[in-house]
Amino acid sequence: MLGAILLAGLLAPFAAGQVPSPVARVDGVEISSEDLARKVGDRDLKARTEEYSARAFALSQLIDAAVLADEAKKRGISVEELLRVEVDSKIHLPSIDDARVAYEATHPAAKAPPTDEELQRLVESLKLRRVANAHGAYIEELRRQRTIETFLDPPRASRSVEATGPTQGRPDAPVTIVEFSDFQCPYCAAEEKILAQVKETYSDKLRFVFRNLPLAFHANAQIAAEAALCADRQGKFWEMHDNLFAHQSALALSDLVGYAADLGLDKAGFQHCMESHETMAAIAADRLTAFGLDITGTPAFLVNGQLLTGAATLAQFTQIIDRDLRQVQRKAASPR
Repeated sequence: MLGAILLAGLLAPFAAGQVPSPVARVDGVEISSEDLARKVGDRDLKARTEEYSARAFALSQLIDAAVLADEAKKRGISVEELLRVEVDSKIHLPSIDDARVAYEATHPAAKAPPTDEELQRLVESLKLRRVANAHGAYIEELRRQRTIETFLDPPRASRSVEATGPTQGRPDAPVTIVEFSDFQCPYCAAEEKILAQVKETYSDKLRFVFRNLPLAFHANAQIAAEAALCADRQGKFWEMHDNLFAHQSALALSDLVGYAADLGLDKAGFQHCMESHETMAAIAADRLTAFGLDITGTPAFLVNGQLLTGAATLAQFTQIIDRDLRQVQRKAASPR
């Protein structure tokens, strides 16, 4: 039962006629999907990532349905009866008092008490949330009791994206994170706390690559990026990186020169690098790479080539990294 449902979900694209290759023939000569992928390169990565997210969500729903159906079949009851007995009958339904407490917590500045109608709507909302949470917890428990394998691999950017940029970590680490960032972007600065947790958690398993994407509407982002790469010329990129994010409101040229002095950089060499704009070509190359991936905002990340845009959470990083590390372990354990 379980295997049949999962197989049906995985084979759905083929049943719908989305056969991988060929995609065209010219006088009998085939053009394969692989040829097309090489021509497109990474330009459609964002679109493929969005499609993958939709398919992964649908696959998760199929798995949920499969484990529920499997458990119900074992007990000789319907799925509806299973959920009623194991979940719904055990839920403590919210009361008007619960709704009043929730209202006060979310409306601390309210000048008038909630109306009966508002409280009743809140009761219904709390009920739906509790039922959904309880169902989710029960399904997760059923999942843990089974061996579930998924083979839906996310789209990934080519490894060439990882080739340039200041780097931390082992060159041969199993996980590489490439960040596209802007030193004047507040979301990028906030993301530093998450990245610090990721680096601490995975330490020697992680390689981290920084690439510049100064946004046009941040007045000092370009010169801040230049300052970071000029500091890199003297082996102090990451120290300058930390200074710039710690002082986002002070990124004028005079401030940057001061940070360079604080780091003990050679003043003449740093100033020459800044005045001659020696690092602009490298920043322009980073920008072109980002645009080639349809990345136009910061922060954005490639985790082993898998795209994450916006302020990514620790859970998002962990999910991708743990999955890829499990794949590495399986490959290492498989007979050669």
